[in-house]
Amino acid sequence: MISEIGNIKKIPELLQYLDPIDQLFNDICSAHKCSNKGVQSAIRAIEDDLMDLNNNLYTYTGALDLTNQTGYDLLALLVAAEELIILQLIYYVQKYIIDNESSWLLTNLVNVLHTVFKLQSCNIIQDFIMDIICMDPNVLFELEDFPTVDKDILLRIIKKNDLDSQEINIWKHLVKWGTVQLATSLGKKTIEFDIKKWNENDFITFKKLLDPFLPYIRFYEISCEDFYYYVRPYKKVLSENHYEDLVAYLMANAKPQYSKLLPRHGNVYIDSDIIESEHSVIISSWIEKKYEKLSCKFILAYRGTRDGFDSNISYYMCETIIAILVLIKIKDSNKIIGGFNPLGWNLISHGYYGSDCFEDECFEEEHWTSTNDSFIFCFDEYFNTHILSHVENPEKAIYNNSCANESWLNFGGGDLVFRDQRGTCSKCNYEKSILEDYIFIAEEVEIFQVQMPKVQKKSHNMEIERKSKRAKLNR
Repeated sequence: MISEIGNIKKIPELLQYLDPIDQLFNDICSAHKCSNKGVQSAIRAIEDDLMDLNNNLYTYTGALDLTNQTGYDLLALLVAAEELIILQLIYYVQKYIIDNESSWLLTNLVNVLHTVFKLQSCNIIQDFIMDIICMDPNVLFELEDFPTVDKDILLRIIKKNDLDSQEINIWKHLVKWGTVQLATSLGKKTIEFDIKKWNENDFITFKKLLDPFLPYIRFYEISCEDFYYYVRPYKKVLSENHYEDLVAYLMANAKPQYSKLLPRHGNVYIDSDIIESEHSVIISSWIEKKYEKLSCKFILAYRGTRDGFDSNISYYMCETIIAILVLIKIKDSNKIIGGFNPLGWNLISHGYYGSDCFEDECFEEEHWTSTNDSFIFCFDEYFNTHILSHVENPEKAIYNNSCANESWLNFGGGDLVFRDQRGTCSKCNYEKSILEDYIFIAEEVEIFQVQMPKVQKKSHNMEIERKSKRAKLNR
C-alpha cells in the first residue's frame, strides 16, 4: 500500500490532464510494440481513484494498492504521475518496482529503459538500472531486443567508466547494435547482412552510426588477437591515422599518439559520508598503483559523528588494523583530505596509546615506520582537482606516537597530524603540502580498513608479530 500520495486538494484540478496522458500511453505502446491493455487499465484506475478523490475529498484515505498491478501497469502509473507532477507517488512507485518487480524489470529491460529515461523525475529507478548494467552489462547485451536500444541511452551506458566488462565484449555488442541498425534502415535481415557484401555507402552509414561511441571505446585495451578478428574488419570506421596508431601500439608496443582512455575499472564500494564510490576508485588506483581490475575493499572502522571525536576511541576501534585509509572533511571548507598507511600505527613496542612518555623520547628512531607506499591527498568537495603527495623520505613515512597528549594519526611527523577533531598539515617528509592552512577543524572523520591480496598477506605476518609483542608486555 502507498499512502500520502500528495496534496489531495490539488489532485482534482489535474483531471484535465488525463486525456493527453491517454494519448501519451498509446504513443509509448506503439513505439515499443507492446499491448496497451495493461496501460489502459492503469489509466482507468488512475481516473477512478481521482474521481473518488473528487467525490469524497475529506474521507479518502490517500491509499493506493499496487499488489495486483502488472509491471506495465506500474510503468503507466509512473508516466501518469510524472505528467501530473505527483512527486510522492513517483517516489513510492519507483521503490515498489525495485523492491517487488526487479525480475520483471530485467526481463523487459529495453522497454523499461525507453520509458523511464524519458521521465525526468525517475532518477531513482534510472540509477538502479544503470548500477545493474554496470555491474553486469550482459543483462542488457544478451537480450534479444538489445539492438533496438535507443542510441542516446546506449551512448550513456558506453560512456560509463565503471562498466564492468572486457573492452572487446563492449565492442562486439556495439558492432552488433550498429549492424542491426544499419540492416533495418536498409530493409534487410541482420542474418543476411554479411560484412563481406557491404559496399562503400554501407560503411559510410555504419561509421556515422558508430561515430558518437568511438571516443569512449578503449581500443588500446583490446588484445592483438581480438583486434585482428573483431576490429580490423571494421577499420573503415576509424580514421587512417588512428588505425595505424593502434597497429603500431599492438604490434610494436609504440607509444600511443592518440588520447588513451584509462581502462574501465568497475565499481569500488565504500560506506562513506565524505566521498562517493567513484572517488574511492581514484584512491584505490593510488593504493594498487594501477587502474584496472581493482581489488581494494574498504571496511568502515570509525566515524567521528557516529562514534565520537575522541582519539582514545578512534585508536581503540582501529588498533588492530594494518592498512588504514583516513578521510577528513574540513569544517567550513570545500576541502577533503586524507592519507593511506599500508602498515598501520604500531604503538605496541612503545606502550599502549595514552601512556606517559618523556619529551626526549619523542621522534626517536624506533618510533618511525618505513614504507614507500604511504601517501596523503587533498580533494576539493566536487573532486574537480586534487593534490596527491607521496612519501619523500620513506624512513620517516609513519610516526608511531603513544603519548597521551599527542595524536596517534601521524603521517611524516607533521605532514598530516590529527587528534580528536583538530589537525595540522605542514610539509616534513612527504612531497608537498596538501593544505595552505596549517591548522584545521574536522566536520567529519572516517577511518577504513583496506583489504587487498598483498596487504592481507603482509597483514597476517605483522599481526602475528604484534600479538607476540603484546604478550611480552603483559608478562
